[in-house]
This record gives sequence, structure tokens and C-alpha cells, in this order.
Amino acid sequence: MENLDELRIKFDARLNNISCPSSIIVGVMSDPTDAGTFVPISSTGDLTMTNKKFKVKLEDVTDNYNYIAFKMEAATTQQKQAIVDNVTVEPIPSCEDPDDLTVEAITGHTATFSWTDNGGADAWQIYVATDNTLPQELVPENLHDVTTNPGTVSGLAPQTSYYAWVRGNCGDPVVYSVWSDPVSFTTGVACPQLINLTVSEV
Repeated sequence: MENLDELRIKFDARLNNISCPSSIIVGVMSDPTDAGTFVPISSTGDLTMTNKKFKVKLEDVTDNYNYIAFKMEAATTQQKQAIVDNVTVEPIPSCEDPDDLTVEAITGHTATFSWTDNGGADAWQIYVATDNTLPQELVPENLHDVTTNPGTVSGLAPQTSYYAWVRGNCGDPVVYSVWSDPVSFTTGVACPQLINLTVSEV
């Protein structure tokens, strides 16, 4: 595979045995039959039993290093056990998708989100819906444009379960990233507004 420095690799990983702590190093090789040519690029860090998604850009790869490789590493001499799945190799997009979408604050009618921006976006769209799957045709009322991270979405229904996604807007003309993975949340109880409050005695 040539021009690796224009690509990124996406994959899922987790431990296969909690008693065998391990991590996975993503790297490149010039000769797939010679382990000594392995050059590390990025590590997953300590894996857990929970599946986690990873993205690694293969930037600044030396010429002739045309093979992508995974290397397992363990803190002990115990047997290394981990699972890698859903491996995808693709061009690095001009507008990279955000990671680590989380909900920071929730009220009856609002939710505040934060995320990691990977593509230099200065504006984002947050899509909030009660369905856990993004529709092919987005509902305009569910799209919320924000220019800050964290960003707040308002107009939500109280005590309702929602799913949210975020994507970056990387320029003019508009170039959107793909959507992030979703996050789920439930809005709180909305306090009723006081009406006709009177004071009978002071």
C-alpha cells in the first residue's frame, strides 16, 4: 500500500481477558516478514473489557514503509489477549470528524455538549433526536448550529430520552465532516413557571 501518509486507520479494540492487561501499538513496516522494521505511530493505552473506537493518522510515514501493522504490548509476561475489530483504512478527510462527544449538563429543556475537534473546525452542527439512528434526510428542526465548544441545545422536551451527534464545519464554502458517534441522555423535570404569585402577609 503506497502513500500511507495520506491515510488514517479506524478500529475497535478491547481486552479479551481482564486478567491479561494489554495495549495495542499501531505502526508501519517496510518488510512484513521482518519484525525489526516495525515503526510505532500510536498506542491505544491500556485497554479495558469495554469496546472502544480508535483513529490513527498515518502521517509522516517514511518512504518504503508501506505496510500497516498492529503490535500487542503487555505490562507483564502474561499471555497478551485483546480483540481488534472493524478495521477501516481510508483517506484522511479534509474535515475530520469530532470524537468523544459527551453531555456536560442537562436540564428539562436544554443540554450542553462537549467534544474533541480533530479538523480545525470553527463551527459545528449538533443533531438531537429521539431515534438512535441518523436518518438519511435530516429533520431541520433537530439540527442545531453552534460556534462554541461546549455548545448548548435548547427547546428539548422534559423527561425525554434523546440521542445526539456532532459534526464539524470546516470552512467557507461549507465543508462538513462525517457525524461523530452518538451519545444518549435524558432530559430532566421542567419546573413549572410561577403564575399570579401574590403575597398575602408580610
